[in-house]
Amino acid sequence: LGGIFVIPSLIATGVSYFISGKHSFYPLQPVTRQRTEELAIERFLAKAKMLIPEKLKKVTAKDFMTKNPISLHEGITVAEALMILDQNKRRVLPVIDEDSHVIGTVSLENLACSNVCNDNIVCDTLIQTALIVHGEARLESIAELMREKQVTHVFVVDDDEKLIGVIARIDVADELIELLAE
Repeated sequence: LGGIFVIPSLIATGVSYFISGKHSFYPLQPVTRQRTEELAIERFLAKAKMLIPEKLKKVTAKDFMTKNPISLHEGITVAEALMILDQNKRRVLPVIDEDSHVIGTVSLENLACSNVCNDNIVCDTLIQTALIVHGEARLESIAELMREKQVTHVFVVDDDEKLIGVIARIDVADELIELLAE
């Protein structure tokens, strides 16, 4: 009796696939990619701890961060934030106050899923907590912190707590690969 539904199910699946084309929920749900990156970093970090522990201890955030990152200023509208994210091909950006202190982050997914009008100011409900590290933080601790907190970006600050850089999960992976290749 279950066999009767196999052919119609296959046809419906094929038609759905061809109709949907390139459309996907993926841009709003990048969970699979994030988990893959997490696993890669975890494995590279374990390998680096075994093979090159001394090199690993020498690398700090200042050595591989992206300097002078693009940021959003407190009080920006949703429309302006979306435009800056789009123009710079970023998914997450820090929000800073007038003294360049990080007050949080805004993500493309969060803005896209909000019910806030584009003319509204990016408010506290759209700003998420930012993970902050100092420039002297070691690569190993940054990788472990990102894995533990399940974040894709950490923001690097100086001694005055001012934003000086950003490190994405892919930057950590690249740095680990580079160290292992030397």
